Amino acid sequence: MTLVDLTRNSFKKILSTFCLVIILAVAGFFASKFLFQARANAKEFVGSVQKVEGDLLFAKGLFITLDRPELTKGGFTKDVEIEVSPETEIIKIIMYMPTREQLKETGGKWNPAELKKEEKPGALSDLTHKREGITIKVTAGENIFNKSKFKAKKIEYVLEVYPDRPVDVIRTM
Repeated sequence: MTLVDLTRNSFKKILSTFCLVIILAVAGFFASKFLFQARANAKEFVGSVQKVEGDLLFAKGLFITLDRPELTKGGFTKDVEIEVSPETEIIKIIMYMPTREQLKETGGKWNPAELKKEEKPGALSDLTHKREGITIKVTAGENIFNKSKFKAKKIEYVLEVYPDRPVDVIRTM
């Protein structure tokens, strides 16, 4: 065996090893990406309504992952289509905001947990007329993590009522 043959064999081994490392790295990247997504579990989505078309609600927001809360903290938002069916429970939470007089007494501070709230049946139409961009919480019956389209089991949204200010929210009650 000559020196040239040894050099060629060494080069082939180095090249083969390099190619194998690259292939394993790429395979590992894709495998971890798909396994990572499969391990996350989310049955809730919180976001803002972009528009409503028929029985489809378009929103942008975050998947709530109780088992992997770090996925929510990154601020990763996704555009989704939410299918609303007759079985979907829609809940309107009416929150009575403090009056201007109450805000003066407290220096403008207030605790949302102490405000009067009422839950009433809601409607998809509440999320359209002059209210696009309203925040919703959607619950699904299955894992919806990172899905771009899913069916809603329950939709909740908050409408704020300001007792000392005229608003159009009162028309929807």
